[in-house]
Amino acid sequence: MARHFKRRYVNVTSRFSFFACAKHMALRAFEIAEGLAPQIAGWNAEKEAIVTESSKLDARMTSNREIIAQARATIEQAQEHLAQDESSRAVNDARLRELDYEIAVVKAEIAFKRTGIRPAPPTPPGRARFVKVSNATSAIIATQIAVYARGDPVTNLAFDRKVIGSKEPQAGVFANVVDGTMGDRVYMQGLYLLGTQQWFQVDLADNVDVARIVFVSPSDDQGHRDHPKSCGYTLQLLAADRSVISSHDFKTAIRGGNGNGTFTFNLY
Repeated sequence: MARHFKRRYVNVTSRFSFFACAKHMALRAFEIAEGLAPQIAGWNAEKEAIVTESSKLDARMTSNREIIAQARATIEQAQEHLAQDESSRAVNDARLRELDYEIAVVKAEIAFKRTGIRPAPPTPPGRARFVKVSNATSAIIATQIAVYARGDPVTNLAFDRKVIGSKEPQAGVFANVVDGTMGDRVYMQGLYLLGTQQWFQVDLADNVDVARIVFVSPSDDQGHRDHPKSCGYTLQLLAADRSVISSHDFKTAIRGGNGNGTFTFNLY
């Protein structure tokens, strides 16, 4: 009997010890949780601050994107206005050359009546024998150049004509730029003159009343690694004696492989 009661006492005591330990652990966990509560609240506050700041950054990025888009649109409009101004200037210059020619004809006729000696006739305006493309500061990279006469917008007068340049090309050949291929090509299929003070010149084989010139630059990046991203070119019309009839500055505005750069100069 005593042994039975002793065994039950031991079991009850063990149970009380387990419950006491569990209670102590629960109280300890509660104390720890109470101690961590301010830190957790701080973490939550930091999280909310980060979310708020992230939302502000997103709003700023959206605003900056809008500003950049507006700036790009403004630049595009400015470029369009510049192109229109350039075209208007070219038309005005052509008209001035025509007036100069008419005045020179009248002066020659007056001189003939006064002296009886007929002077050499003046050169008609826009009658170019050569078309020259030059670059004083960087390389020249071109895939095609086409020249059209006044009254004939179809016939390319530069096709298969003689081309000379400042030196032998580093890539391609001179004949490539007058083979009539107006589509997009890589620089090695055109003409690549490396260095500064470079130029090439097309002989039109006759004095031509030039109305339009089309210059095409390549689309690939490979040909542009040795010179700046936008290169200042000068296009000139030269008379038979190589005197300058007109001169036009432009940039190739290389776009990193997103399409070829085609530049059209309307002289009338």
